Amino acid sequence: MNGPATRLLALDADPVAGASEAVRTALLAVEDAVDLLAGTDDDLHEAFSYARGQLDLAARMVGDTSIADLAAFAANPAPFPFEPRTPLGALVLDVPLATSTEMIYGLRVSLRGALTSLASAVRTLGSVPRRHSPAVVIVPWLAEVALASARVERLADVVVAHVHAAAHPGTPELPGVGGDVELYPAGRAAPVRRWAQRARVRFTPGRVEIVTSAGRISVGQSSPIGSLLWVAPPVTTAPEVATAPDEAAVTGPEHDALGTVHVLDTTGRSLVAFVVADWASQPTTVVDQALVDSTIGDLPLGAARGVLALHAIGVARGATTIGVPLLRGVAHPPSATDTLGTLRAGEDRAPYRGRDLAPARVASRRRARSRWWNTDLGPGSSISGWIRPVTPWLIALAPLLIWPGGGRNAFQLSILVLALAVVAEPWVSWLVALLRDAVPRPARRASYSPGTPGRPRLTLTDRFLVIRSASGHETWVPGPQDADLGVTRLVRLLQDDRAWGFALSDARGRWRAVLPAAEWAPAHRYADLEAFARRARLELADQEAAPLPRLGQDAVVRGSAAAGARTFGPRPRGLLILGFAATPAALLSLAGPDRSQWLALVTVALTYGGAAAVALATHLRIGRTKP
Repeated sequence: MNGPATRLLALDADPVAGASEAVRTALLAVEDAVDLLAGTDDDLHEAFSYARGQLDLAARMVGDTSIADLAAFAANPAPFPFEPRTPLGALVLDVPLATSTEMIYGLRVSLRGALTSLASAVRTLGSVPRRHSPAVVIVPWLAEVALASARVERLADVVVAHVHAAAHPGTPELPGVGGDVELYPAGRAAPVRRWAQRARVRFTPGRVEIVTSAGRISVGQSSPIGSLLWVAPPVTTAPEVATAPDEAAVTGPEHDALGTVHVLDTTGRSLVAFVVADWASQPTTVVDQALVDSTIGDLPLGAARGVLALHAIGVARGATTIGVPLLRGVAHPPSATDTLGTLRAGEDRAPYRGRDLAPARVASRRRARSRWWNTDLGPGSSISGWIRPVTPWLIALAPLLIWPGGGRNAFQLSILVLALAVVAEPWVSWLVALLRDAVPRPARRASYSPGTPGRPRLTLTDRFLVIRSASGHETWVPGPQDADLGVTRLVRLLQDDRAWGFALSDARGRWRAVLPAAEWAPAHRYADLEAFARRARLELADQEAAPLPRLGQDAVVRGSAAAGARTFGPRPRGLLILGFAATPAALLSLAGPDRSQWLALVTVALTYGGAAAVALATHLRIGRTKP
């Protein structure tokens, strides 16, 4: 099950709410496009006016929709009898950019297809029963409307960004001061924290170097770079990432909107691409700053994504450093013969491997998460998928098999060793992942910790400010030594003379990251944080601004969904259920020989004790216990 309806459920537990939000945000983007295009481009103005009418109708229809069996369906989802095949991402064209005559690459064919899909989805939704309908009947059509709306929203964003940039050219970007510009990834937590420290995108004259979990690559030597092309949405959209079998990636709300940057050769074919949201310290912050910062001025949301964010992250300065233009598109270009595809900075969390990637096991694992009886122990090694199905049976029977001879003959010793191995396997897999994540770290020059739950910390090294949130996510932000994108100021953000956050701002006033005041300066104790800023040679400033509307969704906030995406060991509920399987034999073995007793005690410690330890660590670091 990997069609639009399934993907809608993967992103939102309530399909009606998910479709309603998709239509609402698309309507806002289209209204911005209609306003900007009035008197500028009559054809595009007419097209987006038509889209606005269709979205208005869709909003009313979705608002009238209710699902009779949503709770039962969510607990035990059944395959849909049909799933409309709406394209999820931007089109991939056969025409290289160099031969295209459009100002926005792929706009004509993409807009025609998006409006056709939207009209068809709205028409179909209007023809089916929407009041108290079964989920298998109505969810596919809600998904069709939601995904068609998302396609139109991305088109509107790119058009708004292009029109706004043409009307407000601003100050041209300068090349990197030291001859290069480096981008750094969003935060990550153990056991994949190393990619927050190691991953890089480096722009130099005529070249782009990218370091990711897949290795180091360099583009521009054999095939000269002709331009950079920003396309929204990416090749792999958020719904597709959410349903990936390895579950290694976690998408934020700006994953699709910030899109992809293609590095093109001189003919306009893609040499390599990277997802823009991967390289923003806080993707929502670089977009939402335009909504609350009065120094930026009135900026449409599409321009905040397609202009402000690309400048704040450093993509625009990177293009200037290479010596090529940064163009915009709504379709992906064809690939060059030596293309490297789309590269991600690295995993956002430990991936499932081996047998656990089989479609049947993926479906079973996801269905089990909606029930209390969930035996999933979390990601493991490539052999975990073969070991874990037999673990409950082995630990339930092993003490009884060892009992008769006291565990002294070869057969009983092998059973004893095998039982210990399988019950320890989830912990060994987790330990191996942690050891793999242990990489050398630069020396600290100064640090600050507010002492709040989870003990978040701000650390200064020779080149970076390292933000470690309460959940353990680390974000490496360039310090004042970086003359291009480095943090130079600590800005206390105020509303009605009360601090709600602290912005780490670069020399252009772009907020690289924002720290919530409640966690980083509890009870308005600012002295220690200001002392750290002085040691880091950061300027101190105050600024009036409304709170960022989506800061609470970022991993820097304790208890947020992004913070809760990480784990601190094998899954507690799976360990508890494993303990249930071992309990009867463990109780009986109390009257048995020593080796049978020791096996039972080790099993109980690694299951019940391990579940308690992981749940406690999760509660202390994240603020809630996640199964």
